[in-house]
Amino acid sequence: MNFVSIQGRHAPGMQFKGDELHVCHQLMRGLSNSEYLVINSPYRTDILYNSPRDKNQSIIRLWCLHKGKNFEDMLQKFFRAAGSLESLQHYFSRLLLLQRIPTWYNPYRGELDSTLSTNTGELSAMISECLKAFVEQGLFDQTREKPDVELKKSEYVDTLSIVSEVLAKYNSN
Repeated sequence: MNFVSIQGRHAPGMQFKGDELHVCHQLMRGLSNSEYLVINSPYRTDILYNSPRDKNQSIIRLWCLHKGKNFEDMLQKFFRAAGSLESLQHYFSRLLLLQRIPTWYNPYRGELDSTLSTNTGELSAMISECLKAFVEQGLFDQTREKPDVELKKSEYVDTLSIVSEVLAKYNSN
């Protein structure tokens, strides 16, 4: 699994709107040849995909081309991770940070829930299982009404251990 994300003040200009989301799905089908997820909201857009090869820069290059942005200027504004453990760990660490701003988090979480409910593959199942574990540990509020979230160093360690535990289940199958 690999992960590409843009979050925060640069994200609105890179959000897929209207038919652009359909184009993004077409590009991902062509690039990944496997399962992928696009979670698209105004202040965070993520692409997670299964591939033995890291195609993150190619995805960002096409994304920038489609949005009319300069790849060289935008590259450092994207977060990228390769490998299942690193991708999931950073995906959820960044989601914990986004939760601090409910006006950014709530629309994203709505899109995440919708995306997970309409996709039935292993990638969706892993994300759903991790999310459930985080909710059970009180790190995410299922109702999306948690006001200010104070992150502690132990929560980052918990992020790694939760993700590792879920991945171990999938790797043993």
